[in-house]
Amino acid sequence: MKLRKILFLFLLVGFKLHAASVAVLFDSANTQYANTNFEKSIVSYESIIASGYESSELYFNLGNAYFKINKIGLAILNYEKAKKLNRTDEDIAFNLKLANQKIVDKIDAVPELLINDLLNDGINSLSNEKQFSVFFLALFFLFCCFITLYFIAKKVVLKRISFFISLVLLCAMIPVFFMAKSSYLKSSETNNGIVLEQSVTAKGSPNSNGTKLFILHEGTKVKIQSFNGVWVEVKLANGDVGWIPQSAVGLF
Repeated sequence: MKLRKILFLFLLVGFKLHAASVAVLFDSANTQYANTNFEKSIVSYESIIASGYESSELYFNLGNAYFKINKIGLAILNYEKAKKLNRTDEDIAFNLKLANQKIVDKIDAVPELLINDLLNDGINSLSNEKQFSVFFLALFFLFCCFITLYFIAKKVVLKRISFFISLVLLCAMIPVFFMAKSSYLKSSETNNGIVLEQSVTAKGSPNSNGTKLFILHEGTKVKIQSFNGVWVEVKLANGDVGWIPQSAVGLF
């Protein structure tokens, strides 16, 4: 028992020391950024990420640093990672839009189905799956209260009102549940990528002798379809599909 306590305290102290060192390094990186030492700040931000820590603020600041040295692909990649962790942050959305204006490829997206648009709007209205969970639990709590009231109420009018409100809450819980599920899947999936090279030719097959299909430029967002060795199959917003080297794309 004592050994377990000692081990727990040892891990706790180690965690606190690690968190403190990350905070110091993050402050140092921010200072380097403020002093326009963008390359040094990038090294510091990347080392924090390499240690296993991540946050929307960290990716946002790293994206800003890459943007300052005109690494548009890496800037967009980190803005997208920041947005994935905090979809409602206006600064992230603004800087991502600003960076996207600098990319060469202008691809017209295939229109989404109305139901997908509504689902995405609902998901984007909340920051992450935790907020969805809290919202869902709040609805569930109210549902339990009103359904209990329905069973214990003596007056018919009160029974009808509590039953109607319970029904409304139950109907509201269903879409929230599916949006929470979609939000979780969106945050956990890594099936998107950003082209990091200045230009790369998409091939019809996963080899250098494949038919040349189209050219992608730095910063373009792609959806990852599948992997084959060092090649990755990507799909564009307009529906075009091709193979590019995996080293040419950053995943998020």
